[in-house]
Amino acid sequence: MEKVILEARINEYNMRHGNPHVPWTIKEIVEEACKVREAGASILHFHARTPEGGAANDPQIYREIIRRIREKTDILLLPTLGFNSNDKDWDRIRIIKALAESEDTKPDLVPLDMGSVNLEQYDAKSGSFLDKDAVYSNPTDVLEYCAAEMKKLHIKVKMTCWDMGFVRRGCKFLETGRIEGP
Repeated sequence: MEKVILEARINEYNMRHGNPHVPWTIKEIVEEACKVREAGASILHFHARTPEGGAANDPQIYREIIRRIREKTDILLLPTLGFNSNDKDWDRIRIIKALAESEDTKPDLVPLDMGSVNLEQYDAKSGSFLDKDAVYSNPTDVLEYCAAEMKKLHIKVKMTCWDMGFVRRGCKFLETGRIEGP
């Protein structure tokens, strides 16, 4: 049997109107980490959230989540860069750099989306798209910078590819050594 790596993506920016069990608080994220590890996941991807469900782009909150998870389980940690709430410029890896200052909070992996994508949400009730101008922008020069910084910090990059253009760019990053393979 071939090996399989299961990644649990436990909250993203999902709100609770669709699922009241989406973990937002530090305690809920830690509990969910333990549950998914027990169920067989080996990687946990999570977004720190405010008690109201918004983005919490505070390195201290991420530190607390990571420390508590590592006290309870051995799951590999893949925190977000912040998705579109923090990924606006060259500073998108500031949280990761802050976490890497200490071995006990340094992430095991970091996600890099290898392309840009529209982020509009679809509202089924009205039959319309919301946020039609929302774009998650990942220009090549920014991705090159992020990949180089992760090499310096000795943090493995997990390339996220949503379509063939992402895959093509990811292959070139591997071929040129910008990102190291497994």
